[in-house]
Formats: sequence, C-alpha cells, structure tokens
Amino acid sequence: MKQIKTQLKNVVERYAYKNFHTAKAFQFLWFHSKFRRENNPILIYQMGKVGSSTLQNSLNAINLNRTIHHVHTLTKENLDNLDKVLKNSFHLTKSIPGHYVRGRCLLKQINADPGKKWTIITLVRDPIARNISSFFQDINHRFPEFNYPQKVKTLNQDELVSELIKLYLEKHDHEKPLWWFDKELKQTFGIDVYSTPFPKVKGYKIYGGQRAEVLLIRLENLSQCKNKAFKEFLNIDNFELINVNLAEQKDYSEIYDKFKSSICFPKSYIETFYNSKFVKHLYTQKEIRDFELKWKTENQVIANLNTANVN
Repeated sequence: MKQIKTQLKNVVERYAYKNFHTAKAFQFLWFHSKFRRENNPILIYQMGKVGSSTLQNSLNAINLNRTIHHVHTLTKENLDNLDKVLKNSFHLTKSIPGHYVRGRCLLKQINADPGKKWTIITLVRDPIARNISSFFQDINHRFPEFNYPQKVKTLNQDELVSELIKLYLEKHDHEKPLWWFDKELKQTFGIDVYSTPFPKVKGYKIYGGQRAEVLLIRLENLSQCKNKAFKEFLNIDNFELINVNLAEQKDYSEIYDKFKSSICFPKSYIETFYNSKFVKHLYTQKEIRDFELKWKTENQVIANLNTANVN
C-alpha cells in the first residue's frame, strides 16, 4: 500500500509541476496532509547556507519523535518577495523549495496560536562565506536570466568564473545576514539577540521569550560545542553531526573553489560586513581580523595600496 501511495504521489507531482501555480498548490496540500497533526515541532529557522541541512539530518537521525522543520523566512513580506522570485524562475528550475512552502504553512500556524511557544534552533557563520554559498545554491532561482546550466555548457571555466563574479558583485542580495535577526527572528517571535552579550568563546547561547525558546550557535563552533549545547537545550546526550550539503561535494565544486580563489572584493565590501553590528556582536576582534585576511587577496591589497598612493 505504501508503494502504491508513493507511485500515485509521483504521478500527481509530475502533472502538477507543469506550471508554477499547480506545483505550489501540490506542495501545500502535501505539507498539510503530512504535518497537520503535529504538536511540538522543532524549527531550524535561519538565513540559509549556515549548516542547517547538516543539523536537520543529525536531529532526524536520533528519532526525537518531533518533526524538524527547516525554514529561512517566516514573515509575510519576505515570503511574498520569495514567491515572486520562484514564479519568475519556474520556467528554468521547475521546482519550489520546501523551505518556502513550510514557511507559508508555519506562518499561518504561528499567527493562529499566539500563545504557543516554539522551539527554535538558528545558526550563523562568516557572512561573506555564507553569501558565496547562498549565491551558488540559489543561482537558478535568483538569476534565471543568467541561465547557469547553459553557461556551463558554452563557456570555459575562466570565462564562467569571470561572469559569475560580475553577477555576484552586481546582483546578489549581500545584506541579508545583516538584517535577518531583526527582520525575521525578532519580528516573528520577539527575540532580540542583540539585547544581551553573546558568549563568543562558548559559541552558543539560549534565549527565552514568550513565544519561543531559541538556541543560537555559531557554525564555526558547532563541532566543539554541540554536546553541551544540545544537552542543555534538548537534553540530547552525545549529539553526533551528519555532514551533508557541502558545496565541495556538489556538481559545481570546481567552479565554486575557483570563484572563491579568484574574486577580488572591494575594501568597502569587506568593511560593510566586518564593521557591522551582526559580526561585532557574535565574533571576537581576532576572529574578525582572520575573516578579513581570508578574503583580502593579493590583488585587493595591491588595489588598496594604489588607492592610497593616489589619495
């Protein structure tokens, strides 16, 4: 019977994905049919490309008897903006990310029950590293006019990387890490991570509020602090990580690596992130300097020297 249900689902899905609206309707129906009876889910609610897939797989593997939902946005404004992006790119991608559908459905549940207290895990990482990873992950959804699949076929590696760098610097949504906590977590659940100091050496902190209890972890510390953090937050002993979704293991790994080694960031770009409230609140001065040095290429240093000589 289970096999028949799976086959039927696959047939319906194939026909539903002929256009954006029927595909979206199919995704919503599937979500509601599967999760309408859940009582106490865990939300991995974060800005994307911060290690959340690894965390979700790790939590699912230990059978907590709680649904784990992986979402990036839970505000109507940002979901509406994402809807436009997905509709505009559907002709190329023929896909609707699950995090979008989950976000829409969960937002309805959150608004319908203001007294419910949610369990949330969120992560952060070096914002420039996060942005590059996000750019590659979402390139077909965000920039369908670029037509990445066709570019891969027609350009050599150097040409492709050059065009990708130009696209990234000119079109990517760079500032998302800088506003995400204020416009998502705080707006939806009233949790202000900036209101109290973050224990930078410890690498994680638990925040309590009327609408949610939140575990915030720095990805850079996850391997070292996972046992203490998850014992304290979810009473899990000896929490093991199952690593997935590494860009280095994806089809675009060579392009991804060459992109990172080739891109020359303007000084102002680096300063925007590493002088930000977001980074200064979560990282030590030494860690910030290490981030800066990581992205300051030889070409960028020479460019800065030339600028200084001109001035």
